[in-house]
Amino acid sequence: MFTNAIKDGADPKNIDLVTINTKGKKFPMCDNCKTWVPGFGGEVLTG
Repeated sequence: MFTNAIKDGADPKNIDLVTINTKGKKFPMCDNCKTWVPGFGGEVLTG
């Protein structure tokens, strides 16, 4: 979703990332996202 928003012209600094499961509980982002998301976009709110 983050990548699609950027492709559609969104400014990454205006995107806050929250990772939740299907029950609405926060959980840690995956290893792939940990390598590029922090510092690239807005605030990262994970479990």
